[in-house]
Amino acid sequence: MQKVHAKKAKSLNIKHMKQVKPKKVSASYGFIAAQKKKRIKKRRHKRVEKASQALEELSPKLNKYHLKTKKEIRAAVDKRCKDVNDLIDVKIVTERKQIKVKVSPGRPSYKSVYKNKWQYKYSIQWQVSKQAIAEASKKDGIFPLITNAS
Repeated sequence: MQKVHAKKAKSLNIKHMKQVKPKKVSASYGFIAAQKKKRIKKRRHKRVEKASQALEELSPKLNKYHLKTKKEIRAAVDKRCKDVNDLIDVKIVTERKQIKVKVSPGRPSYKSVYKNKWQYKYSIQWQVSKQAIAEASKKDGIFPLITNAS
């Protein structure tokens, strides 16, 4: 229960305050605003387009400098898609190639010993998840007015 001083109570015209306990039933009431629904849909579309464009720019930078491992690529993808991570499905594709590497230093000769080594090349593929967008659009434009959920 919140305490109110007598002077404040007179100035606010409050005689007494009661604490009301919410019921156990979880219900909420709200209304849908058409203009807000359109703005949210447009904003979501812009965010998805921006993330798609960022992934397009990231794609040629793979397998160079700081983007050579799957972990580094995943971090870069998550950074660019942080707002729409649930709306875009990104897949990192690994291509493995076997190469021969000379074991000892010097020029190659018929006596040279070679070792087989795996070389990895990564690429990314992504697509916009229509199902996730449909799920997110169900909540567009809804204003919760009253809820008794705690």
